[in-house]
Amino acid sequence: MNKKPLNPTEIAEEILQNGGGNFLEIGRLLKEVQDYAPDLVEQVIKLSRLGTRKAYYLIQIERQFAPLGIKDDRLLGIGWTKLQMIGPHLSVKNCNDLLTLAEKHTAHELEAILNGDDPVPNARVLTLYLSKADYDRFEKVALQYGAAKYGRGLIHKEQALVNMTRQLVKLSKAKEN
Repeated sequence: MNKKPLNPTEIAEEILQNGGGNFLEIGRLLKEVQDYAPDLVEQVIKLSRLGTRKAYYLIQIERQFAPLGIKDDRLLGIGWTKLQMIGPHLSVKNCNDLLTLAEKHTAHELEAILNGDDPVPNARVLTLYLSKADYDRFEKVALQYGAAKYGRGLIHKEQALVNMTRQLVKLSKAKEN
């Protein structure tokens, strides 16, 4: 059976035009490229203006969830971010439980649960944009207050920031007295 050669430009255009919000379809297209012409994957990703990390997550989601026969509507409702989070924990036995967990929780809560932590109720988001020098200083102090290096980033930085703040409040109160 001879298959028509894959054309990266055509596939990228199909992703741009028909993929739209359907990350499952994009994952299927990219998986097909990876399976039949792995040397073209990077070119298709670039032409389709997808981020490399997201593109590989979508391929991974396709590989993990397609064999399980779960309806697309359910997976689309959960979203690719949470699916890629539960993917490494997925088995035939726990599939429904993990999907239900993902449906009931935000991505941040789900991440905490998957890491064995309790999600923080009514959590607030704090986004910081720091210069390299300021980040380096923050990282150094955060490590002293309970954060830990993980890959190129930090984990437990939230608790470290809370610990720093508590220490600062103590020092301020002591200074007042």
